[in-house]
This record gives sequence, structure tokens and C-alpha cells, in this order.
Amino acid sequence: PPAELFRDPIAVAYAAAQRGECCRVHFGALSQLGAIIWSGAIFIPLFAAGILYARRYPARVWQCMTAAGILTAILIIDEVYQGHEIVYRKLTGLPESAIFAGYAVLVLAYLVFFRREILRVGPGLLMVSVAAFAFSLVTDKFVSESVAWHRVGEDGSKLIGIWAWTGFHW
Repeated sequence: PPAELFRDPIAVAYAAAQRGECCRVHFGALSQLGAIIWSGAIFIPLFAAGILYARRYPARVWQCMTAAGILTAILIIDEVYQGHEIVYRKLTGLPESAIFAGYAVLVLAYLVFFRREILRVGPGLLMVSVAAFAFSLVTDKFVSESVAWHRVGEDGSKLIGIWAWTGFHW
């Protein structure tokens, strides 16, 4: 089932255990693929920032790449360790919506502060990424999980967002 491919492997394994079933190798396969791809979106801009800094490019250029790498690291840590679903909610007591609002502020700050650098590169893939992540959030919040395409809509669009985010920073 799509849910077993797209959802976080821990969530799928937990649901299977509740039904008295065992884990399977395909649990969360596409979720894990997204994490692997997103890892590239951490190291590509951080590596580029180091080169740009060493070659004495203007500070805003390498700072933009550094910020992109750090922001991506924050997002992937949340994704891999179920930050907004479990960890941060337990640690802070904040609702999931507040955590998402915090991420939205970070992304918006990145987009606004480095808008010139983003526009110079061409924001097409970044716009696709933001739109895909927004669709994922809307699907998660407003479409019932009983709807057949819910999981593909939520997690599939997140995977597209990860690909586009990584492609932009490449």
C-alpha cells in the first residue's frame, strides 16, 4: 500500500505492530529516499559556501549558501526524527501548528533576506519546492486519511518538494 512506502518507517512499523504484524523492508522506502536526497541539499550548499568563502566571493553569496545548508539540516532533522510530530511537541509542549509556524518563519526569513541571490539564480525550482511543501501541509491538515490519495498527496508532494529544493541548491 502507498502508506507503507511513503510514510515514515517508524510510523509504519508502529502501525504494523499494532495489528500484530512484523516490519517489512519496504516500510518507508520513499520517505528514506527523500532523506537521502535531502542530505545532498545540506552538503551541496555548505560545500559551495566553503569554496566561495575561500575564493573571497561577496559575503552575501556564501552566507546565502551557508543559510541554505543550515536551514535544510534543521528540516531534515525534523523529518527523520519526527520532530514536529513527537519530539519537539514533547520537549516544548508546543502544538504542531506552532512548530510549523516556526519553520515557516525560518523559510520566509531565508527567502526575504537572500531574495537577490535567489532571483539571480532563478527561483523556479525553489517555487516548485515551496508549493509542493505547502500542498503536503494542506493535504495533511485538511484531507481525511480515509481519502484514497491522501498519503500520495501528502508524502508524494513532500518528496517532490525535497527534489526541487535539492535541485535549486545544486
